[in-house]
Amino acid sequence: MGIPDLSLPAMSPLNQDHHQSILQRASGLFKRCGIKAVTMDDVSKDLSISKKTLYQYFKNKGDLVQQSVAYVFLQRHNEALAIQAKHDNAVDELIALNENIIQTLEKHTPMMLFALKKYHNKTYQWLDQKRKSVTLEIYSSNLKRGIDQGLYHGQVTMRDVSYLRYSQITVLMEDDDLTNDIPLRNTLLSSSLDLYIRAIATPQGLSYYREHSQSIIANPETIKPLS
Repeated sequence: MGIPDLSLPAMSPLNQDHHQSILQRASGLFKRCGIKAVTMDDVSKDLSISKKTLYQYFKNKGDLVQQSVAYVFLQRHNEALAIQAKHDNAVDELIALNENIIQTLEKHTPMMLFALKKYHNKTYQWLDQKRKSVTLEIYSSNLKRGIDQGLYHGQVTMRDVSYLRYSQITVLMEDDDLTNDIPLRNTLLSSSLDLYIRAIATPQGLSYYREHSQSIIANPETIKPLS
């Protein structure tokens, strides 16, 4: 059986504003207190609205969690699309996407994913599928752009290489130990981008990356010798 689309329901503009305001506040509450711990009573008190009003928008807590996840995912997807639109150069886009991933992980810890998987597995499956398909789409598009610009070599299978980047990000994002060591995780995310670039870039692309990246690996001359 396929995973259903959990897109946000259509509403009038006035109701939509109120609905999205609830989702934004509820998402923040889930992040601060944990998905399992938060009740519908907690949400109504935090938002200073009645439970009757809350239930006009959401059938139950599971529905609120589903819609909150879909709301946050849509925000992250729109951020990635904005990065694509902003950067004409494929390498610049990769660097900006990596910075966005680091910033996003600092706002939304992987612990929320673990709780989602355990207590709202249907929503977790939806998120996992959407995250995978969107990530593959974004990096496949970036590969095509980079090849057209002469920054990446053409001897790559787009889906295979996109899977490589998706796997790098997912493993580092969901590693239990790295959840408690944010600086190391950020360093490894940047290092994984270095390795990815080295695998796909032409000499022109690698030169551009070295010029525009702050990475130590990309710029080995910045490494200070141990005293």
